Amino acid sequence: MYLKKKFFYFLDFVNHSIEPNTISKFNLLTRSYEIRTIKSIDSNEQITFLYNPHSNIDLFIEYGFVLLSNPSNQLNIEYELEQILSNQQIQLLKSYNYWNSLEFYSGNNDLSWTIIKAIELNINEQTWSPYDDPSLENKQQLTNQIKLFLNIVQQNIEKDFQEWTTNRFITEKNILYKDFLIIIHDTSIVIDKFMIDTYIFFHLIDRIYFISAIFVYNHYH
Repeated sequence: MYLKKKFFYFLDFVNHSIEPNTISKFNLLTRSYEIRTIKSIDSNEQITFLYNPHSNIDLFIEYGFVLLSNPSNQLNIEYELEQILSNQQIQLLKSYNYWNSLEFYSGNNDLSWTIIKAIELNINEQTWSPYDDPSLENKQQLTNQIKLFLNIVQQNIEKDFQEWTTNRFITEKNILYKDFLIIIHDTSIVIDKFMIDTYIFFHLIDRIYFISAIFVYNHYH
């Protein structure tokens, strides 16, 4: 089934859903924009499609609403990185195309390589490498620094919401605040896991070297 419209502004009547009942696309043959159903729609049910994956903050800024549960939630931390990095360091990161994917996410999502390298650069610019993994010793320091950085992010969030004094959008404000706290909580767990996984990896490497040395010694003696 197709619902054909001649003007794009009709799409404003279609709401966003992460479980939509239609898809939309432009038909080159008919030269029209079409909304096609992908499941049965009841007579009193609203028509929805996916606006593309958007976090709640993006939905609020662009469309004026948020979702109670949004798997695409993320928290951009570019502003906080600009607070701790010099302009020279930022330009260095950009020269390696590392000034992107600067977001924390809800759920069990690993830290992006670009965030790791950005904070590592802030710790020790002299030994910083754009491609190499930090050593176990440096990674311990890096983990502590990421935790401190996460505190800066949380402080900025608290400050932003304290300054949100308007009586409008109270429900949206509370949902966004909850979203950000969840992201902060989930990221703290990911940071701890980042350190544990590193310790396990280097411990296994040490064991492999130890076993290999014993094998070589026994083989030649």
